Amino acid sequence: MQDAAVSPTRTIFSSPQRRWWQGGTVLLLFLMLVLLAQPAMSKPLVVISQNTMPYRAVAQAMEQSYGQSVHVISLENLRHQPELLAPGVDMTIAVGAVATEYLLKSLPLSQRLLACYLPRRRWQLLWRQHGDRWLQRRDQLSVLYMEQPMLRQVALARHVLPEARILGTVQMPDTQLQSDLEEAARQYHFTLLQRTLTADSNRVRQLQPLIRDSDIFMPAPDAALFNRTTAKWLLYISYRQRVPLIGFSRAYVEAGAVAGVYSTSAQFGRQCGELLQRYNRKADGLPPELYPRYFTVSTNRAALRSLHLRLPPDKQLMSRLKEVQP
Repeated sequence: MQDAAVSPTRTIFSSPQRRWWQGGTVLLLFLMLVLLAQPAMSKPLVVISQNTMPYRAVAQAMEQSYGQSVHVISLENLRHQPELLAPGVDMTIAVGAVATEYLLKSLPLSQRLLACYLPRRRWQLLWRQHGDRWLQRRDQLSVLYMEQPMLRQVALARHVLPEARILGTVQMPDTQLQSDLEEAARQYHFTLLQRTLTADSNRVRQLQPLIRDSDIFMPAPDAALFNRTTAKWLLYISYRQRVPLIGFSRAYVEAGAVAGVYSTSAQFGRQCGELLQRYNRKADGLPPELYPRYFTVSTNRAALRSLHLRLPPDKQLMSRLKEVQP
């Protein structure tokens, strides 16, 4: 009786039964661990170039739009955990140019890659360097550019100055963007006035007559052509010449451009989340390239007053641009 009280299992299970029960418990625990691990393995992997607010904002908005959890990791941490690039993930998203370059080189070709939040020109450079390994899997790869469609930017210029005839800008280094610009100028009845800026030229000296002879000026969305110093001179010259300037970022508008159209981090993330909803774990091929679907229009009211220009509220301008179908 004392033994039974101390060890009641002896009276309930015989030795073979006890071994079966213990083995079954181990198996059950193993299956539970596998099931718990499986959803994490199947989550889309989001690799951000830097662990900073703009990139995190893209990832956060992406998860909200997707409606399911995603696995977000910085590129720095991924370099220490390359096993995360396992075949169990269907789609991997690169946020930014640095993450895109790493994944173009390292991602298994059994996975699909969506690159976003990088300039078109940078993408073209990365494709020339690392695109060979993807040539046979081109429908597994897509890119969402930072730039707005040219038609949307030129439409904004027309709304800012309806009577303008000459749209000034610089020669686009990208032949496709140049073609898009020419088509947009024709559609909105602008005469295009362009110059080519080179790295060793005096850009300020070239910009002065170009802006002077323009009714409205739209700089190319290219950081290599318009760095911070050049942008300051560009804004100064346009102000002195009394020529409205269209910006391609919030910073440009805040610095003195009369208006600008651009996409925020949250808007990029929203579109990426929708792409995940549509394509993750489905057999459809990815579109090769995309431009932002969601965008913001903002104006600098002080700059508008100084040029004696009147524009409707920003929300109304945005509604008008939404009617433009690039």
